[in-house]
Amino acid sequence: MGDNKFTDAEVRESVNKYQKKYDERGFWNFVKKTGKAVGEPILRRALELYYAMTRQDMPIHAKLEIMGALAYLVMPLDLIPDFIPVVGWTDDAAALAFAYTSAQAYIDDLVKEEADKKLKEIFG
Repeated sequence: MGDNKFTDAEVRESVNKYQKKYDERGFWNFVKKTGKAVGEPILRRALELYYAMTRQDMPIHAKLEIMGALAYLVMPLDLIPDFIPVVGWTDDAAALAFAYTSAQAYIDDLVKEEADKKLKEIFG
């Protein structure tokens, strides 16, 4: 087996291509329209990842994982359709949990405060 590591340049190129497919406006529309249906725990994780991704010191590979997880969250087609009661959001939660492992060191009090502020706007 060969070494499957990507160079920084390859990762940056991939991020640049993926950013064109990841629509930030779509994320915020999703939060506004679907946030309550998703529930506070999943939405909290998504918001923490979003705000952590905006940090300048976050490694590019972690940003790429976050973009993928957030894009998967807002996609209408999932492995487990979101309309299925109880289990519909589990695949989305798993994608967010995967990205969270890469970003955890960057989810500080400031990121959590930003997420809490947005959650209060949504849930009151």
